[in-house]
Amino acid sequence: FLREFLLSHGVCSCAKKALLSLLRRGESVGLVVGGSSESLLARRGPGCDLVLHRRRGYAQVALATGCNLVPVVGFGENELYSTWNEWRVVQWIQRRIGRTLGFTIPIAMGRGLFLPWGLLPHSRSLRVVTGRPVPVERYDGPAEGPAYERLVAEVKGRYERSLLEVFESAGVAV
Repeated sequence: FLREFLLSHGVCSCAKKALLSLLRRGESVGLVVGGSSESLLARRGPGCDLVLHRRRGYAQVALATGCNLVPVVGFGENELYSTWNEWRVVQWIQRRIGRTLGFTIPIAMGRGLFLPWGLLPHSRSLRVVTGRPVPVERYDGPAEGPAYERLVAEVKGRYERSLLEVFESAGVAV
């Protein structure tokens, strides 16, 4: 049921093959670059941690399709759910699951429709700021070698600078 519900609402795999297929059909894709690693770092209160340094698949997909990268930052996301990320035993379990399965699921609690707890987010203020698109030229050459790696690093660098610019110019105290 959950799979069908998510698919009917436009959720799909973040695998490179799935993203390339959607983008080549002319559909837009929203990709959370940090993913589950970033969600495990979520803490209530000001500030946020981003996991970008070792992520590069989004730049490779952008180069393969020539799609622009649009930097988006959400302020207040860490307040939407209560997590137990501060507990050392929970951190240990999540790291262990991540090493074993290759992914991990954050332990989070929101509110329910009729109960004080559930999977819906808490009613909190959320501010989403979007930056200017980072143009990416389509690359049709071989997806390997030092020239390609430099190109991926250059696209990543431009996106990260743009994201930082959006974060700093938002004027939000985090």
